[in-house]
Amino acid sequence: MNPGGKASLTTIDSTTDPKIVQLVQDLKPQIEAKTSATYSTFVPVAYRSQVVAGTNYYVKIQVADNPPSYIHAVIYKHFSNPAVVTSAATDKSFSDDL
Repeated sequence: MNPGGKASLTTIDSTTDPKIVQLVQDLKPQIEAKTSATYSTFVPVAYRSQVVAGTNYYVKIQVADNPPSYIHAVIYKHFSNPAVVTSAATDKSFSDDL
């Protein structure tokens, strides 16, 4: 990955990516506030990262089962500060680019 470039898409597995899963779960209230919605289903399924002055995480989150529905959240984590949700987009499909 080039500095500032996005990494390739990674499918999230809770056993291999527990830090990403935990980060997203911890920020669920911020994501719900950004989208003005609450979610009973909330499963991160894929992400990309981008190293800047910290790290941006671009995360695809499944928020409904039938029919499947997704949101895209951008999370910024500075090296010495707590992570924050900078944006969240609703009405995404699994095939939408992240």
